[in-house]
Amino acid sequence: MNEFINLMEKVESSGTFSVGGTLPPIPPGLKVKGLGQVALPVLEPQAKALIQLSQQSPFGRGEETITDTNVRNSWQISAEDFEFTNPQWEKSLAESIQQMGEDLGLYGCKIEFQPYKLLVYETGSFFAAHRDTEKIPNMFATLVINLPAEHTGGELIISHAGQSQSYSFANSDRFQPSFVTFYADCYHEVKPITSGYRVCLIYNLSIANREKQPLLAQQAEVMEDISHFIQKWVGENRENPFLTYLLEHSYTEQNLTLANLKLGDFAKASVLLNAAERNDCQAFLCLVTYYQTSYGEMSYYGKRSRDDNWDESDFEEYETFSR
Repeated sequence: MNEFINLMEKVESSGTFSVGGTLPPIPPGLKVKGLGQVALPVLEPQAKALIQLSQQSPFGRGEETITDTNVRNSWQISAEDFEFTNPQWEKSLAESIQQMGEDLGLYGCKIEFQPYKLLVYETGSFFAAHRDTEKIPNMFATLVINLPAEHTGGELIISHAGQSQSYSFANSDRFQPSFVTFYADCYHEVKPITSGYRVCLIYNLSIANREKQPLLAQQAEVMEDISHFIQKWVGENRENPFLTYLLEHSYTEQNLTLANLKLGDFAKASVLLNAAERNDCQAFLCLVTYYQTSYGEMSYYGKRSRDDNWDESDFEEYETFSR
């Protein structure tokens, strides 16, 4: 199995899990219901006015939507309550997003984008580490556009597969929007704002179509080695007919398709599909669930009753029976 994993790690793919930069100096012409036009840079009086029109930002926990300022402390305005009055904004953004897609390793596909929220962070605001949920069909990434506003702190830290990248908007241009886009299943957090206001637009990105990744044609040698391994495995493992390889990113049942695979997962799955076909095997794209059975008990500290809501931190594990 180690030989197989080592071969799969040789499958090359371009791109990274997050990318940041600046957008062309085209103002969005942001107009908020109840306030009117928002000028750039966003000054303190307008930031305060935006907060007055906002609601406390919630977050998702499983199938629930929760508001808890110990986890997320920021303000939000829904997309239906703002619009962009500059017709050049969307055209320019569409061109920029196509380049972002290539930087993330997506080629030969059209990326669609949908505004989701306007967020305002004031002094003390933050968002603990979390992963975004897929809010639209074929969603693969989140785009954060920072509107110029004077502030300190508020670094956005994105983590995936043991790596992390940090982005700060504090020293960005006073008139030019900046951006960070990242795969939606990456853990990310916003560090506390230490002064001023951070104002940003959130977009959901989805894949509209996808063609074969051209990079596969450049990997003939490793594809041949993997095909030979599959051929050998078929001959030696007829009593155990399943060979499983775990991809790097996380997916939901709704968005688990070959076209929606992220970063290097698309290249690796394509290689395995090719090897399976060449060796008369069937390849399946599946969700894997990890189960663990253990013995323990709930901890009843303080004055909480047994009818209160509990989470995993309240369970003291003594012994694991099976995995």
